[in-house]
Amino acid sequence: HGYSRDKNGIKSAERLFRAMKEQTPLHEGIHSTKILPPMPDMITYASMLNCYSNNRMGEEAYSLVQQIERPTSACYLSAIRALERSNDPASPDRVLALIGQ
Repeated sequence: HGYSRDKNGIKSAERLFRAMKEQTPLHEGIHSTKILPPMPDMITYASMLNCYSNNRMGEEAYSLVQQIERPTSACYLSAIRALERSNDPASPDRVLALIGQ
């Protein structure tokens, strides 16, 4: 879902990512046992950042990269690319803020 280009795919990816971060069950398994998704890792964050970048969602990418404890250069690049592609007038300032981190 992370590379989906339609709004339903993006919403699905965000729902899964939120469940991973909050450790909330996606559904119940056999005998009503709750199945928790895995904790998000750097690949999960990078996938969401690429999703936002591919869909010109700069504000979301900027917010997400700031939540990462130790973002990699690939994470920064995806966030900057998302900001570049968005039509947000605040994007240049946000890019400079990311570069300054």
